[in-house]
Amino acid sequence: MTRGSPSWREWLLSGLASAARNDRLLVASAAALRDTTTRPVTQSGATSLAVEELERLRRQLQVFTALELVNPSGVIVAASPRFASGMRWRERAVLARAAAGRAFAVERIGAPPVPRLVFAAAMFAPDTTRPVIVVGSIEWAAIGPALQIPPLIAGVVEGFIVDQAGLPVLVSYPHGVVDYSRPLPSHRALASGAPRYRSADGAEVIGSAHDVPGYPLSFVAEIPVRAALGGL
Repeated sequence: MTRGSPSWREWLLSGLASAARNDRLLVASAAALRDTTTRPVTQSGATSLAVEELERLRRQLQVFTALELVNPSGVIVAASPRFASGMRWRERAVLARAAAGRAFAVERIGAPPVPRLVFAAAMFAPDTTRPVIVVGSIEWAAIGPALQIPPLIAGVVEGFIVDQAGLPVLVSYPHGVVDYSRPLPSHRALASGAPRYRSADGAEVIGSAHDVPGYPLSFVAEIPVRAALGGL
């Protein structure tokens, strides 16, 4: 199974959903957290239990850098690694899609913003009325290793994964600080049919882009003109 392929994505989503739903203690805590009539003491106990189970699941699903449980109000009620709960999930659209089963998204968080891959599944699927969502995320620094993309694809060829707006999701071989909030030069150049352009660091390169099947992403490969053309 190729990492980054639709089958790998579905395998991760299916594995996350299956592991969470087969964890009876996590299911019990999720049910208590979904019920708004549950007493505060019970809610607190359910949260503590959910944290313990998420810690255990993260050791089992090591590709994820974080696992979180989100209640029907969109509030993170338990997480591994542990942090103070009560934060509201930023992108509600992925939660809405996950309520119907499973969902994948690329989100940008922090200041300056950096990308992360998000895999989300309903604890009780389908559950579109009072969904409790389990979310597994892969933080930006772990995306390359998770997808098994080396710094240099082949020789001096560098690779990038970008979203539909041309914003970088993965830069295989960063030259200095990467601005993940700004489209790469390849986005405009290749969209206009110009395969030869200057890269983000000013080097003259030849680039090509290909859709990543099953994802709202593209893979861009760049090679320096001097390496591609040699003495021509």
